[in-house]
Amino acid sequence: LAERLRGQGVQVDYLPLYRRRAPDYPAGELLARVRAERLNGLVVSSGQGLQNLYQLAAADWPEIGRLPLFVPSPRVAEMARELGAQRVIDCRGASAPALLAALTSAA
Repeated sequence: LAERLRGQGVQVDYLPLYRRRAPDYPAGELLARVRAERLNGLVVSSGQGLQNLYQLAAADWPEIGRLPLFVPSPRVAEMARELGAQRVIDCRGASAPALLAALTSAA
């Protein structure tokens, strides 16, 4: 977008304010938090989010992967299954209404 605007003679200043980054939890922290909060499912909003979850879970992935994973698309659902997730629910969209419908139907 910036290059396109510059091509039209617009002065564009760029200031990065957003960066995707996985949290830096020590080993076992993710599972400890899942257990402490008594979570019975997880929402994954992207393929990158799924990869981050998988990496954070590390050796605990077999247990984390047994929780229902609510994902936004068939592509992310397939990724989750390939990683060994046992119950994957495709929300058929990343919108709040799509997620709510999937959560309601899974209850």
